[in-house]
Amino acid sequence: MFEKAVTAAEQKLGLTGQPRAIVFHEKLGRRHAHCVWSRIDADQMKAIKLSHYKRKLMDVSRELYRTHEWDMPDGFRDHDARDQQNYRRQEAGQAARAKADPKKLKAMFQSCWDQSDTAMASSDLIRLCESNDVTTKDYLAAEHQLGTCAESLSKTKGTPVGAAHISHAIREQDAAMRKSFGGRLSDEQRAALHHILGPERLACIVGLAGAGKSTMLKTARTAWEKQGIAVHGAALAGKAAEGLQSASGISIPAFQQCCQLL
Repeated sequence: MFEKAVTAAEQKLGLTGQPRAIVFHEKLGRRHAHCVWSRIDADQMKAIKLSHYKRKLMDVSRELYRTHEWDMPDGFRDHDARDQQNYRRQEAGQAARAKADPKKLKAMFQSCWDQSDTAMASSDLIRLCESNDVTTKDYLAAEHQLGTCAESLSKTKGTPVGAAHISHAIREQDAAMRKSFGGRLSDEQRAALHHILGPERLACIVGLAGAGKSTMLKTARTAWEKQGIAVHGAALAGKAAEGLQSASGISIPAFQQCCQLL
């Protein structure tokens, strides 16, 4: 059964033929399996994209429930029927760091909210029609201001990084990758590199985990610094900041310093 489930998952994810490792074991009397695939396309030396992988795996899970006639959880059958006290992975991580039971924490906050007579009566709160979520006027105004600033920046030009500096950074990175594992920057990484080092004052790059964004940013940092530009990073999450600094060598200033730089 486990092997069939693994095969169904890899077909759904487009990983058929990729190297994989399956580990079977028992924990607290529950027998289960873990499967890990390599996403690296050895011929093209780049990561295979896993678009909407969570939804695809949920489809596989639902089919397994139906095939084996198992009792499907209400929240799995209908998203609106899920237990409101269930927590997301991020919430569980926060609770673990606080050494607290995440379900009890969520139940406590939910109880406080339900018992409040004035929470939704506050003039500072706004309910979002498209999702029925609640936010504050200040937060919504900040979000709109951020969008306005981004649009303004996207329409202005600056000084692009010199071609010689870009070429030097690419050669340096390619040499390091060849020495490490025989690789080089992919065509997508090179295109992204030229994009963010161009004259635009705001350049956006979107990529899945493992696509090579950090390596590309490391190369960009080299090019910027060759041109005498001080490079600073920023991230909303501490883990993301640590990853950016360790993988790309881009320093993350303290919050107050970051605000002053901006």
